[in-house]
Amino acid sequence: MWLVAHGRILTNYHRSRWGTGVSATCPCCGNVGEIVLRVLRDCRPASQVWIRLMPSDWITNLFSFVDCRDWVFKNLSKRSIRVSEFWWQTTFMTICWHLWTWRNKAIFQEGFQRPDNPTYVIQNFIMGH
Repeated sequence: MWLVAHGRILTNYHRSRWGTGVSATCPCCGNVGEIVLRVLRDCRPASQVWIRLMPSDWITNLFSFVDCRDWVFKNLSKRSIRVSEFWWQTTFMTICWHLWTWRNKAIFQEGFQRPDNPTYVIQNFIMGH
């Protein structure tokens, strides 16, 4: 999560700036400038997961942070808050991990298909199934 908060995960934007010949666009939605918040929050597949798994009274605040560090630390600081039977920090980090993993598999693993029901996959992972 430290890498996410400090914008240090290797997105297409960063890869393109290194002159690797990689496009800076988001592989999921095609928007220019695949930055950390686009991968983990703003891209349509990601935002749909958040909307389904986040408490409804938090959704308006989800997209209000423009700084990745603020977004991460605000979510990790929600102490003593449970979503279903799990602590929010666990849910938050698990969602981020899955979204990042699926994004990488879509780019680097030929033939990878994102799950049809990503919220189900994430909830089952959190519950240990």
